[in-house]
Amino acid sequence: MAGSSLYQDDDGSGAITDINVTPFVDVVLVLLVVFIVTAKLIVTRGVEIDKPKAATGGDVLSTLRVSVNKDGELFVNGNKFASDPAAVGRIKEIAASSTNEALALGITINGLAILSETPLPWNPEHTNPAGGLTKYYRDNVIGGPGSFVIEAKDFSSFGQAIIKKMIAEIADARGNPATAAR
Repeated sequence: MAGSSLYQDDDGSGAITDINVTPFVDVVLVLLVVFIVTAKLIVTRGVEIDKPKAATGGDVLSTLRVSVNKDGELFVNGNKFASDPAAVGRIKEIAASSTNEALALGITINGLAILSETPLPWNPEHTNPAGGLTKYYRDNVIGGPGSFVIEAKDFSSFGQAIIKKMIAEIADARGNPATAAR
């Protein structure tokens, strides 16, 4: 009978009545080891790392919440303002006090100015202030030892500018201001 030799003993006397389970047990044991190792990784929710500690600085707690209700009333940190200029003045006070707190703690504030040839129609002073945006950043935004402003000529050069700014900040943090872009 064709193919019947596969199901007979070596001596040809009868059918095979037992199955060799050794390879099956080997595979199961290997899978068990894999599950034990991976279970340990699943139970551990993360990897402990030593985060760097700042030599100076600290938390500057400041909240700025601007809201407008359905009647068009303007609120800054819960206080109602009758006019936009009054609200803008209060926002500038909050920003100045936060800046002063940060500088008092030894925090350096750097800037990244994204230049735009087209001013925003609803607020041209925002994107093109008198004297230029970079001058505005130097006069009103940055502060602290070694602070600087990086210019992005437009939105397409933002990626290069942010990399340049990060390299300058890292170089300055390592005490190598000669390599920082000032």
